[in-house]
Amino acid sequence: MKNHRFITVFILFFGLALLVSGCREQAAETPPGQQTAEVKPPDQLISLSQAQAMYKNYTIRRSPLIQGYEDSINRRSQDTTQFDVARYVFYDYATIKQYLEYIEHEAALAGVSIESLRFYFSNYPDQEKFEDGRPVKHPRQNSIMILPTLKQDGEEYGFLVQETAGGKNIPYLLNGQLEPYSPQGMGNYENGSGKNYAGMLPAPFGASTLPLQETRSTIMNEGNGAPPPYK
Repeated sequence: MKNHRFITVFILFFGLALLVSGCREQAAETPPGQQTAEVKPPDQLISLSQAQAMYKNYTIRRSPLIQGYEDSINRRSQDTTQFDVARYVFYDYATIKQYLEYIEHEAALAGVSIESLRFYFSNYPDQEKFEDGRPVKHPRQNSIMILPTLKQDGEEYGFLVQETAGGKNIPYLLNGQLEPYSPQGMGNYENGSGKNYAGMLPAPFGASTLPLQETRSTIMNEGNGAPPPYK
């Protein structure tokens, strides 16, 4: 009887030891935070050499033009400070994740799907504050703005979200120039010759063409630039 009880306890102990050992081996094989499933890289990835070439092209062909123009403005006011040309804009990873979650939530409320993200080139004004009183983060520096789009009838529109008087959320459409889209001709598209032609498609079903009021923005800016202004 004692031997039987001893064998039973021994088997349970041995089985538990094997389980713990297996867990330890698995933990050793897969360090915390390491991704085990393979993820296919997007087709849009470029090599480091291509990135360096493109960065160099901007350094040669764009940066001097910007600096020359901005330095000429400084000289008008007897300012000898050399203008720092922004070379990149960055957001912390948590902010990007929050933004993606936010626009997905807003799109779901409006009953639409996000088709793409537009990255607009932009330039901060030469003043301390915007019209709404918000501080201008980097006066005169270049920046980017991010805007989600939806697709309807083969065309893409940037969109905000507007709540109607009845409490329904609907998309507020923007054309490529960030102007309110309307089927009466405000939805303009620019062709290769640089001329604008009115969009002939009707507004997507359920989209707002009412004046911009009480509309929730989906446009992100306020990133950090480098080099920063030193004033």
